Amino acid sequence: MTIQRDMEGVLDCQESFSHLRNDAMEQREQLIRHRLPEKFRTLLDTSVWSVEGKGNMGKYSKVPWLRVYQHAHSPSAQTGWYVVYLFASDGTKIYLSLNQGTREIDGNNNNPKSSVYLQERVNKAREVIASRIGAFKTSIVPIDLGTDIGTAGNYDEGNVVSICYEKESIPDEAAIAADLTEMLDSLELLYEDELLAPTNEESAGNVKVSRSYDLGWLQSKCLWDMGALRELASTFDTRRPQLILAGPPGTGKTWIAENLALHLADGDASRIYTVQFHPSYSYEDFVEGLRPRNNEDGQLVFEPAAGPLLKAAGHASRTSQRVVLVIDELSRTNLSSVFGELFYLLEYRERKIDLRHSSGFELPANLCLIGTMNTVDRNIRSIDLALRRRFDVIQCAPRGELLDRYYSQPENHTSVAQLSDGLERLNADLEQELDRHHTIGHSYFMHPRFDSEQLRLTWERQIQPLLEEYFLLDPEKLGAFVLGKYWAYDRT
Repeated sequence: MTIQRDMEGVLDCQESFSHLRNDAMEQREQLIRHRLPEKFRTLLDTSVWSVEGKGNMGKYSKVPWLRVYQHAHSPSAQTGWYVVYLFASDGTKIYLSLNQGTREIDGNNNNPKSSVYLQERVNKAREVIASRIGAFKTSIVPIDLGTDIGTAGNYDEGNVVSICYEKESIPDEAAIAADLTEMLDSLELLYEDELLAPTNEESAGNVKVSRSYDLGWLQSKCLWDMGALRELASTFDTRRPQLILAGPPGTGKTWIAENLALHLADGDASRIYTVQFHPSYSYEDFVEGLRPRNNEDGQLVFEPAAGPLLKAAGHASRTSQRVVLVIDELSRTNLSSVFGELFYLLEYRERKIDLRHSSGFELPANLCLIGTMNTVDRNIRSIDLALRRRFDVIQCAPRGELLDRYYSQPENHTSVAQLSDGLERLNADLEQELDRHHTIGHSYFMHPRFDSEQLRLTWERQIQPLLEEYFLLDPEKLGAFVLGKYWAYDRT
């Protein structure tokens, strides 16, 4: 699909918005975090520009976004200048905006920066751009995202210049690339101006913008015991540079992988590559394969093109810092076929071998691989032995105590009595009837406001369909698993 179609796809998903997981939100997440960033990277010099997309910050947000930036000047979306695509909450339009971090992040606090401070920076930025390249080719379109909740209400205050694409008239890829290039030319001018650079203590409101991605930060994101997290993170120093997070559905494997990657990369998203395996995924997709293109004579030719693995390895070879490749849903493809010659290099880093289309390839020692595996799809014992012995496998089991920690935080609340105890009883019954791999993860029950109605919806829309899959060959046992057996629930 084209960038244009994927953008339309995000807007289509907005029509079925929910803070809870549903098919539309899962599709939106795939588009905004994986497919669109990967396609935009093909338009950019990735040695200069980074791309990231987000639509889920603990819960699905009404306004997903995708930004292009330089990490040195904008280490997070809360600070510095960047170009951002903002997808309206009602699914009617997209704004391309030269914008800035509009929120103050200090511990658990997330407050808007002052309007006066933002306006002063906007005025200065417009002066800098106008003095260097004259009048704006694009207009200053007011940003109306259809909601004022959270960050969405601050984007208009932080906007320097913007373009609005209505859903029915999103331009083709060439026009998208031209608009983005114009925006990035202006952004580079702001990066060059020292008066507009972010500082650790920005003058207005003493805004803290520095951030540590140490183990304390990782614990705040994952809620694991510090000892377990320290052991997990040290795997890359004391054991081997690749591991697999394995567990039943809903145990937070992808969440942990993504935040562990940020920890390893010191928060530099440009050093993190993400790929999701699926049944049709191949060696040509992952490592390298032939891709068609038209040569100067207009003839169709096939040339080798690097996949995510070679791109990440190439990045790692150009730096002494860690580069991380996250492989989501590792168990959903034929691993022996996809990895090919890499079996050898996973064990013998920095030795060179010939690939199908490249010679003298090696896996740099500073390239870390983190895989996630759903044990319902495939038990870890069934994974190719040659691959399994090259990875450390970390079991991510359902843990009721993580629910208790989550709801002990002041911003989260549940009115469901004995929520973690009910989960423990449910999983004990599932282990007795099936095995520990066919259990229910704690993340299904994590929501900032989780009441009895949310419990009912979670059970009917997520847990019950999963149980039906578990007992597909033995459906008479399914009747023993009902919501009221594990939690007190009154439908009235």
